Amino acid sequence: MDNENKKSSEKMENLNDLEKIDIVENIKPNNSEEQYINEINQISDCNEFKTEEIESDTKKILSEETELEIENMEELHAGYREKVREARRRFFIKLGIVIYLIIQTSFIIYLPLYAMFKLIFKYSWQEILTVALNPIAVHAYLLTFKLALIAAFLNSFFGYIIVWVLVRFDFRGKDCLDIVVDLPLGVPTSVAGITLTAVFGNKKSWLGPILNFFNMKIIYTKYGVLLAMIFASFPFVIRGIEPILEKHEHGLEEAAWTFGANEYETAKRLIFPTVAPALLTGFILNFSRSLGEFGSVVMVSSNTPFDDLVTSVLIHQAVEQYDYFKACVIAAVVLIFALIFIYIVNRIRAYYTRHKIR
Repeated sequence: MDNENKKSSEKMENLNDLEKIDIVENIKPNNSEEQYINEINQISDCNEFKTEEIESDTKKILSEETELEIENMEELHAGYREKVREARRRFFIKLGIVIYLIIQTSFIIYLPLYAMFKLIFKYSWQEILTVALNPIAVHAYLLTFKLALIAAFLNSFFGYIIVWVLVRFDFRGKDCLDIVVDLPLGVPTSVAGITLTAVFGNKKSWLGPILNFFNMKIIYTKYGVLLAMIFASFPFVIRGIEPILEKHEHGLEEAAWTFGANEYETAKRLIFPTVAPALLTGFILNFSRSLGEFGSVVMVSSNTPFDDLVTSVLIHQAVEQYDYFKACVIAAVVLIFALIFIYIVNRIRAYYTRHKIR
């Protein structure tokens, strides 16, 4: 009897719920009441066993999901902590750089300017204007700015040509020309003045006999000052444009030629807009360098008022006479006008860059 009950229970486990209900409904008319009760108990035992299995499987799944959620949360927290540490590290690095720049600029720029303007404003406005608007000083302002602008324009024009030759052509002596371009940066300005005097000076200089034959004089005139400014500021435009022109793709020019553009249109619409911001930057650097040139200028000019006297030499003369007030006033006037001019050129460059991007 027990064996039969076990076999019947195993058969019941293999049946689904609907089949079990059909069996239960069909038991009562054909079998005894005791057998009917046993069959019902077997079905309930099977349901309870399956319910326990489902509950245990559910608990396992929930426990596994909980562990996965905990692991994911720990990974998120670890990543968040790492990002916070990285953000703090970058913040402190940037803060250190900013503090260093503030300290450096304070000692190099702000403190000297503060000392200069403090000395100036010890005097009255009438005394300041008297020194600033002195006829000799006014002539020196105008001559210095005019020669610096001419030097910047000439260096920008010829510098662009030299950069084009260095970047687009290969020839013998190219490396030597590239080294010669940087020569004014490595030569002391007094040596540059002596060199210019030896080349363009009197009859014993290299080009002196030729200049005398054409009745031309360069040294100890304003032309000598212009030549010294050109020599001192020559590399800035070249080194500013060269990286931009090297990165410019030559294939774009070939594509423009394919569509029928000539060389002039290609240079005007394709190449020049690319190098124009760098060219303006080089122009500003040229102008600023020419404006403050002293070592070579003082050796190639006669330093005569109303003739070839420039502001750097005039400031030096005032310092030699221990007239620090006059030197500071002239320097402040040159500084203010130079800042205004540089600001205007920078605004033009920014406007041109925005217009080109649009």
